[in-house]
Amino acid sequence: MIQYCEQLVAVDGFEPWNAFSNVAFIVAAAVAVRRARIHWAALPGSVLLLAVLATTIGVGSFAWHATHAPWAQLADVVPILCFVLAFLYLALRLALDYSRAAALLACALMMLAILGISMTARTALNGSAAYLPVLGGLLLVANLVGSVALGRTLKLAALIFLCALAARTGDLVACPHFSLGLHWLWHLGNGLVIYLTQKALIDIQAPPSVA
Repeated sequence: MIQYCEQLVAVDGFEPWNAFSNVAFIVAAAVAVRRARIHWAALPGSVLLLAVLATTIGVGSFAWHATHAPWAQLADVVPILCFVLAFLYLALRLALDYSRAAALLACALMMLAILGISMTARTALNGSAAYLPVLGGLLLVANLVGSVALGRTLKLAALIFLCALAARTGDLVACPHFSLGLHWLWHLGNGLVIYLTQKALIDIQAPPSVA
């Protein structure tokens, strides 16, 4: 079953554009850590957690598009879910001052929404439907935060995520016109989204004089 346009021109199952575009996640993690080091000598646990998860997303997605092995699919999907839940928890705690219980409940609802759509509408929007709760959650947090600058950063992240989601959804449709498809744009766009979400949490925690 063809899942990505580039599979049609892949050599031995290896999709170079879809695979190597995952460097965007590793770059996002590195740039975020560099930004955080401007503020702190020892990085906060939240910064390290998201940076590690972002790097893991890049490695896992590379493995999936390079091999299409069952284990690689898990290595692709699980870190993405973990990053989404970790960011949501930290954003609710740090930006909106939610209690731990409320933040955990929101994460549970997000996970249920993602898994529910994955099981009931797995192929909808070329497999992109499961990401709609993520977009909704990002927009909700962006509109609830009190900081104008933080809200602007998260709204920009949501806009880029929407564009990346459109590229993912239209990947197979683009095959007759562009043999490499559009899925690699999903990776590049999400690399920027992941940087912006990390930046938002870094700036929340930074001393006011240097935020």
